[in-house]
Amino acid sequence: MKYAQHRSSRKGSSKKMPWKVIGGIFGGLIIILLIILLFSGNDPEQVENVVEVVSDEQDITVEVIEASASSADALLYEQIELLAVDGSGSSGVARRGYTAGLFTHVVIASLPSIDTEQYFYEGWLVKPGIVDFFSTGEMFPREDGKWGLVWEVDSLNAPDDLDDYSQVVITLEPRDDDPAPAAHHVIEGEF
Repeated sequence: MKYAQHRSSRKGSSKKMPWKVIGGIFGGLIIILLIILLFSGNDPEQVENVVEVVSDEQDITVEVIEASASSADALLYEQIELLAVDGSGSSGVARRGYTAGLFTHVVIASLPSIDTEQYFYEGWLVKPGIVDFFSTGEMFPREDGKWGLVWEVDSLNAPDDLDDYSQVVITLEPRDDDPAPAAHHVIEGEF
C-alpha cells in the first residue's frame, strides 16, 4: 500500500486545499446570491425608495428620492443650474421630477448668510412670459452650510400645467407676513 498515503502526510497540499475549498464556497455563495437577486424581482405595485446623491461642478449635493419599482414609477427628472442675478456670487441646482404619482421639486444652493430672525429665502416656480407663479416654500439651512428646499405635490392635486412653471426663482424675503414675492431675486434658472 505504498500509494495509499494519508492526506496529512502529503507535502504542500495541506496549505492549498483549504483555500481552494474556501474559494469554492465563497464563489458558490456569490452565485446563489446573484440568482436570488435576479429572480426575486419587485412587485410592480411596491415602490422602494432609494436616496440618490448627485453633485455638480460646484460641489453642491442634491438628494432625491428615486423609485426602484416598475418603469411606470421610475423617476423622470430634470436638473438645472441656478445662477446669481444680484451680484452675490450665489449659485445652486434645482431638480424636478415625477415618481410614483408624486411631483418633487428640490433646490440646494450656496447663498449668503442672513439674519434668520429678520429674513428668509423663499423658492418660487414661475410660468415664463406670464405673471403666474407660486411659492414652493421657505428654504432651510443645511448642516453643510448650504440652503435647501423640498416641495412635493401629489399628481392628482397638481395643476395640469405644472410643467409650464419652468422658471425657478429664489428671493430674499423680509419676515413681514406679506405673501407676495420680494423684489430681491438672488438666484434664478429655467428648466
